[in-house]
Amino acid sequence: MLLQCAASILGGAIFGNTCSPIADTTILTALATGCDISAHTETQLPYMLAVGAVSLLVGTLPVGLGWYSEYVGLLLCIAVLAALLRYFGERPEDAPRSVGGELGGCAGDVLLPSSAAADGEPLLSSDERVGTA
Repeated sequence: MLLQCAASILGGAIFGNTCSPIADTTILTALATGCDISAHTETQLPYMLAVGAVSLLVGTLPVGLGWYSEYVGLLLCIAVLAALLRYFGERPEDAPRSVGGELGGCAGDVLLPSSAAADGEPLLSSDERVGTA
């Protein structure tokens, strides 16, 4: 039971750190990718909510109530998440390559090859990446 409590605390901390718009990792990721912080948080939220809900409903609660062992809970969580990915996920070749217009400020399209990159010029200066230009 102590191991389950520790795992729940650590899982909640990671969940909160990933979903929070003021977390250091969220801010650094948004700055490094040239994406708006709120847009980055919005893109992460569906994934984190799905994993959090599955782990709570299929793993933590049933295992805590003694319905099945930790190993069965882990396997069931993996199976449910794989099924969610299979039925609701997109193949990378089908996904849009440029997400700049869809996510309200993410500069995903700046990472694509362009004529400037082919000439050896950087796609963005460091000032443009952090939004100071």
